[in-house]
Amino acid sequence: MERPTGNIVSWLDQIVGASAEYLKVEERGNTIHVAHWRDRPPGLSLFATIGLSVSTLSEPPTELLLTVESPQLEWGYAMGFIAAQARGRFDFAIGETIDFRAKISPDSDMSAFVIVPQMMLPDSYSRVEFDSGTIELRQLVPIYDDELRAIRTRGPAFFAHQHPDVADVHRDRVALQ
Repeated sequence: MERPTGNIVSWLDQIVGASAEYLKVEERGNTIHVAHWRDRPPGLSLFATIGLSVSTLSEPPTELLLTVESPQLEWGYAMGFIAAQARGRFDFAIGETIDFRAKISPDSDMSAFVIVPQMMLPDSYSRVEFDSGTIELRQLVPIYDDELRAIRTRGPAFFAHQHPDVADVHRDRVALQ
């Protein structure tokens, strides 16, 4: 992989093949921008946090991706809200869960996320070297409340072994037995 130049947004624009639109989320004195690529790849919305890596606890610093089969911007706003609220206080570790405590979007009953290694881009893009340093990309996967409780008791492997379609916000719940 060629070393990206510029910032993460221009790098992602180049990979996605389109320019992002931006959402701005302000919470607890923190501002997070969320880049949004509509219908990239076709049928999906791709969101990426911009600015989380400036004050993340993880090493290397982290930015979040979210890919959903939905045109609803609430998904991106929810990700931005979580990033702004937890910025500098939560490390967004793989396997951790985030309970949004309400439907994330009107088009789905999902109300939580699990953090996984990024799955949208080739593996070689999981850690990206920029002139300013390394950024690790992690992905939020929307989940139902009962899946959240099961992941918290059984661990994220039980969820992953069922191979759910992580972008489908209307998918059936994973088997909890």
